[in-house]
Amino acid sequence: MARTKVLDRIRRRYRAASRAERTAWIGAAVLAAPIGLPLYAARQYARGGKKGSSPAGLRPSPFEWITRTLARRDLKIVREASHKLLSLGLTKVALADLVDVATASKMAVARVAASKQLALWHLRGTNPGAIDQSREWIARARCMNPSPLVSRELFIAEMICAFHLGDRELADRILACAAAEGLSSPDLRLAHANLLNSPEERVRSINGVLSSYHLAPVMLMPQDGSSPYDRLESDASHAATVDGPLISVIVAAYDAADTLPTALRSLQAQSWSNFEVIVVDDCSPNDATQEIVEALSDDRFRSVRLDVNSGAYVARNRGLELARGKYVTLHDSDDWSHPGKLATQARHLERHPSAVGCMSEQARATSDLRFPRWAASGGRLMIIKDNVSSLMFRRSAAFSAVGYWDAVRFGADSDKIRRLQSHFGEGSITSLETGPLSFQRVSDSSAIASNASGYDGFLYGARLEYAEQQRHHRETVRYPSPSRVSFPVPRIMRPDRSGQATHYDVIIGSDFRLFGGTTRSSVEEVVAQKSMGLRTGLLPMYRYDFRGRGRDMIPEMRDQLAFDRCETVVFGEDVSCDLLLLRYPPILQHRQRYVPKIAAKSVKVIVNQPPMSDYGAEGVVRYDIETCDRNAMEYFGRPPVWHPIGPLVRDALHEHHGEQISEVTLSDQDWYNIIDVEEWARDRRPPAGDRAIRIGRHSRDAPQKWPERAEDILAAYPNDGSVDVRILGGAKSVRAVLSRVPSRWTVHKFGSRSPQEFLAELDVYIYFTHSEWVESFGRSIFEAMAVGVPVVLPEMYRPLFRDAALYATPQTARDVAVRLCGDPEAYDRQVELARAYVSRSFGYEMHRRRLREAGVSNA
Repeated sequence: MARTKVLDRIRRRYRAASRAERTAWIGAAVLAAPIGLPLYAARQYARGGKKGSSPAGLRPSPFEWITRTLARRDLKIVREASHKLLSLGLTKVALADLVDVATASKMAVARVAASKQLALWHLRGTNPGAIDQSREWIARARCMNPSPLVSRELFIAEMICAFHLGDRELADRILACAAAEGLSSPDLRLAHANLLNSPEERVRSINGVLSSYHLAPVMLMPQDGSSPYDRLESDASHAATVDGPLISVIVAAYDAADTLPTALRSLQAQSWSNFEVIVVDDCSPNDATQEIVEALSDDRFRSVRLDVNSGAYVARNRGLELARGKYVTLHDSDDWSHPGKLATQARHLERHPSAVGCMSEQARATSDLRFPRWAASGGRLMIIKDNVSSLMFRRSAAFSAVGYWDAVRFGADSDKIRRLQSHFGEGSITSLETGPLSFQRVSDSSAIASNASGYDGFLYGARLEYAEQQRHHRETVRYPSPSRVSFPVPRIMRPDRSGQATHYDVIIGSDFRLFGGTTRSSVEEVVAQKSMGLRTGLLPMYRYDFRGRGRDMIPEMRDQLAFDRCETVVFGEDVSCDLLLLRYPPILQHRQRYVPKIAAKSVKVIVNQPPMSDYGAEGVVRYDIETCDRNAMEYFGRPPVWHPIGPLVRDALHEHHGEQISEVTLSDQDWYNIIDVEEWARDRRPPAGDRAIRIGRHSRDAPQKWPERAEDILAAYPNDGSVDVRILGGAKSVRAVLSRVPSRWTVHKFGSRSPQEFLAELDVYIYFTHSEWVESFGRSIFEAMAVGVPVVLPEMYRPLFRDAALYATPQTARDVAVRLCGDPEAYDRQVELARAYVSRSFGYEMHRRRLREAGVSNA
């Protein structure tokens, strides 16, 4: 919208404000303008916020309001950029946004937050160059007088830097400075232990940390050629035997002959004496599990072997079936646990009958007892953190409520905790601040988010998809099977996965978080391909400028996921397909880290919208054709063929992007959207009676989706009572033009009703948009046709819809609709003409034909 129109709106709103509101608005606007805050935000301040005026005397001063607004805005940018950087893998552009806030924000708190995120990002690198950059951002953050909590985390980050640099003197200075400022912590002391020369020194440092949690010290057994980690034992002089209800400890083991003895020895040394340990061998090829268990000569330990390798959680479910204890917990086959672990957790459950379960804490240790691994969960840097695999729960109550662990290969610990909380309440699972009661064994190296299992202190890839799918199926609280997953999950997580590459007939890549025609069209293609017996893979990719941190794939697409006919394809998988459809060019604009290996026989980019938001003076670039083409080639090793989604997009490409489009392969075939006409068709038109004619439309509530002139809106969608106007999708954009939503309109929010249900109530569908907007295809238009609602459109749509629509201007559209509704024969003739055209041009059979032409052999 032109700047003059924005100013006109502001003037109208200013004239409508009270004197007190005007005074407050002017004061806030004077401060807001030089720093780029929009004037509507100043107006909101004048009115006391979104929900009306603030009580007298409680409104902050304009300066305080500016400060808070700026801080919230910039901190939101930091949160969103961090999510896109870590979980979505949009590295380059996310780092640029963080750097921009860290160097240019007017708010110190935002500069600190961004600098800290940049420091942690580079800290994940471990090479000298990355460590130097991390230290630079740490220094920047420290210069801005951060809060004590952030300062403590910066000390930990710098200590980890010192470890990677091998600089003991620097580490000592960091520890001394933190102590002088009262900011030393157990995490910092464990990080400092990494620089100590001998295992004995590191054990003394570990014991200092344990003592701060009132835990018994540990020591090293005599040297026998084992690693320091495998020589850990408790100091028996501090152990006190504790008795109580039976605890069942389940240990899943796979090729664990080298590590299992240490894990079982740490369990044998537990101060809680009444326990059983069930070791489940997950069909190891070289099975020594039974011999290791028998060598303990302890009847509290027993073993069982599975016939088929299915993953740790299938093994744990077998152990759960054999468990007899009041409480059940897990223990990894390569971890060492402090002798007080079981007692600490069992005591808590004994003292708190309302608690269903609890977790203790852990630190991840290398074989030489160093602690280089850290996490930044929730933005907080830590070395000692919750140990989700330590969950101890009441066996009977938990099993009755939620059943087994999900039978996935990884990630089911967190899933079980979420299900227990869903059933019993958020407070039913307690995270105890115990100190490191377990040392999880890790390798000595760390890389940036390279593990295909999808976890590096944050979720990505398979684990992100699993968490989102689990939320979608949150009503599936109880899992009835010990060996089968309860809803579709990425193949890499399934118990029956194979090492062979998986082949799909079609893979569709898009940003499935987006509501609107783009994703609805992808859903329709999945449905069509299922009906043809084809296998479809969904490739989640992401548009960077999408503002919806935490939003998941839309439910309509999630509902299409099925074990065999439709499944997600995630980072870490190696798959092939006959046809890869990239249905949304903005997903190719910025490089993404988490793209799986896909060997596609054919790659097509479907141009569902032009590269510009519109072609007026204030149009915004959505994507660059050459950049997207190059990125698609680098991802998938094959030059893509570009298909406009319809003639309007094709014309825009040639008119505005002729030079760029000449550098890529542009097909002469449009890739139309599709629809199942029989599925959408209504039984009959709503009875007319004495009511007014119902005209309506549905679309996203965006300025481009409406005429820019007030007279055009009110001509096409009158407010005089002559017709009944119904809108699905919201009308805030209309308010921006008219200063109000017409009082006689019936407006439904986007997503509040299904388009099919809404359209079935209309007599005529009328659709006009901004004059500078290039409508990509108009899916909502042919949905109306498929339902059986005649459509009135501007002339620009004639090349696509031909005689299936009626054409008019905003000023003549109502008259066209009234004449049609007054002639039942003409009305029915138009309905049948449109349905036949849609079925022939945009139906499933057309889709089958073009899939065959694209090389999909099973179509």
